[in-house]
Amino acid sequence: TALIDIENTLSCRGYFQARNEVDVSFKNREGYLKKLYVTGGDRVKAGQLLASLDTEDLERDLATQRLETRGAEENVAKLKKLSAIDLDLARMELEDLDKNRQLLAKAEGSVAGHEIVEAERLYQKQKIAVTRLEADSAFQLSEAERQLELERLAQAKLEDELGRSGIYAPISGTAAFVAFINEGEYVPAYKTVVTVADTRSLVLQYQGEDNAGFAVGMPVRVSYRDRQYEGTVILTPRQVPPDEYEKMKEIVLIGVKNLPSDCAVGDSATVEARLDWAENVIALPKRLVHKYGGRAFVKVLKDGLVSERDVSVGIESATEYEISEGLEPGELVVE
Repeated sequence: TALIDIENTLSCRGYFQARNEVDVSFKNREGYLKKLYVTGGDRVKAGQLLASLDTEDLERDLATQRLETRGAEENVAKLKKLSAIDLDLARMELEDLDKNRQLLAKAEGSVAGHEIVEAERLYQKQKIAVTRLEADSAFQLSEAERQLELERLAQAKLEDELGRSGIYAPISGTAAFVAFINEGEYVPAYKTVVTVADTRSLVLQYQGEDNAGFAVGMPVRVSYRDRQYEGTVILTPRQVPPDEYEKMKEIVLIGVKNLPSDCAVGDSATVEARLDWAENVIALPKRLVHKYGGRAFVKVLKDGLVSERDVSVGIESATEYEISEGLEPGELVVE
């Protein structure tokens, strides 16, 4: 036996995932698919059109509604112009009647009294007519403007519905998932059509039963495309909230520094984590350490005789056991 260094390492394979992924769907809108503009793995930019629904009927309805709105606008403009003309004429007539009654009043004594009375009656009648015309004009214009507002709201609703017939990338990244939907196939509202992954912030995800050895903050070595990268554990099942535990109970997330720009979602990498280590200790190949029940022993050759000796096992590597008690440096152990 000799003093050597030993370490227990965990090696596993993980896959790169986007830390931020957004599911995109047609919200409050259902219909038949017109076209998908992306396929899985495509790079997309924020605001890019991803898919659209068939809008032939909607576009026809919107064209009709725009005509209704234009007609309502023209009706309001027409009423304003005609009302102004009618009111101007009525007020001019009222002004003429007012001048006439004033002239007759000044000439009182030289004109018949009934003429003055008649002039005053005509003036008051026209004054009432002007007031009534003003009220009627205001009411008609108000009704026309109300109808115009209703037409505009109907048009805005159709335009909004038309706008929701297309879905757009909320962020730049990669189309990590694209639903298998054929053109002309019915698409319900809120069904995920595309998932956009932000590939600027990738993390390495390991999922498996060997997650217990990882701890947040633990440094790891990541091998990707024959190169080594520094990584740090950023999430283990112990940090997962209770309501998410079943979904993430075997997941470990690792942040990796200085990844190449073409690293993509779904690429794999090997993770090596040093779980435990010791320097200048006695370590034996596993074939020399015998275990039976809770007992560990080795066979020691001394003075030509082989005897069994109980030992305590410490760190376990892939090929060796640390012997923490029971052996001294220089003793000969045989199979």
